Amino acid sequence: MTTVEALQDRNELSDRSFEHRLAVVIRRERLKKKKTQEQVARALGTYQALITRIENGRRGVSLGEYVRMATVIGFDPVAGLRRALKSSD
Repeated sequence: MTTVEALQDRNELSDRSFEHRLAVVIRRERLKKKKTQEQVARALGTYQALITRIENGRRGVSLGEYVRMATVIGFDPVAGLRRALKSSD
């Protein structure tokens, strides 16, 4: 992650609702793993449009959905939650 990307990420995560910060974490992790929304959707048995809505913060996720997404994308769900929670400090 470049310095510019890190600053953008920090700005996206600050001063937002927890749900929005979690959506940013999901999107950032998916991009880091170089997975498309379509790949994630297919692995979850859903539509790409749903992944878009989640990542844009227009639809929340249950804890179970979040853990499944984290598993499919390949990141630690607990670390993602900590990152989203830490950003509210």
